[in-house]
Amino acid sequence: MIFVDSNLFVIDLRYRSDSNYPVNRRALDRLQTAGNGMTGLVNLLEVCGIMSFNLSAASLHALFAYFPRRYAVTVVPGAGYDTRTAGTSAGELLSRMEKRMAFKDAEIALTVEQHAAAASAFLSWNAKHFAGRLPVPAVTPREWLRGGA
Repeated sequence: MIFVDSNLFVIDLRYRSDSNYPVNRRALDRLQTAGNGMTGLVNLLEVCGIMSFNLSAASLHALFAYFPRRYAVTVVPGAGYDTRTAGTSAGELLSRMEKRMAFKDAEIALTVEQHAAAASAFLSWNAKHFAGRLPVPAVTPREWLRGGA
């Protein structure tokens, strides 16, 4: 499984004129075809939060509900309304921040770590923020499409 960061979904949903959009789309298509993508509930909620500024309440809930099907990804630990985000302690987050990580990146890193047994790579346009800080390789979509992980 390939763990996918929020920024790929945000580019796909909101920034179609971004110079990385064609590569981003190819990566998402490849993941969908292979059926080997996963992302965290925290990532899904981050995407919903970013998109919420331009969506009605009904559209926001539809995005949340249909996201796993739309992108053919597994959401960990789950994508139901009652699913709770991983109960991480301040100490766990601070230990990631000691490695020079922003709060949201630390939270995502913990999710990746919790599901590392199922993941072979972390796919992000911000791979450099995670390089050497995860139990799996962090690669950009461009690197991954070239066989980088």
